[in-house]
Amino acid sequence: MNALVKNGELLPLIEECIKDGKSVTLTVRGNSMQPRLRDGKDVVELVPFCPEEIKAGDVILFCYGKRFILHRIVHIDRTDMIDPVIIAKGDALKTTEKITMSAIVALAVLPSRRRFSFFYYAWYYIKRTLTKIKDRLKRF
Repeated sequence: MNALVKNGELLPLIEECIKDGKSVTLTVRGNSMQPRLRDGKDVVELVPFCPEEIKAGDVILFCYGKRFILHRIVHIDRTDMIDPVIIAKGDALKTTEKITMSAIVALAVLPSRRRFSFFYYAWYYIKRTLTKIKDRLKRF
């Protein structure tokens, strides 16, 4: 049985399961990781992780303020060996989040890479460009 549960209720339970060494599967919500992860269609497996093995390019679930976010690691500054600083970013976003290793809840195992056709990527970027143009025209 599939049930729709609010993130505010579900994510603390996921965090608890991960701390107990269990993995959890979760349907992706949101568009920040497009085109790699699609809202409501892709499922990721959230697994416990070893901080020393986390690297740039990994997709992680982390706590940011009062929200849980699933984004890709762009950079890790390991100068502070106790709690390294991490820069994370959604694939479809320009903004980044600055967190520390202690904010990471789980490592995400992504579904096997689908073979996208050239037309899928072309349509995605055309749609994104048209939206930006439309937004700029609204300002005038």
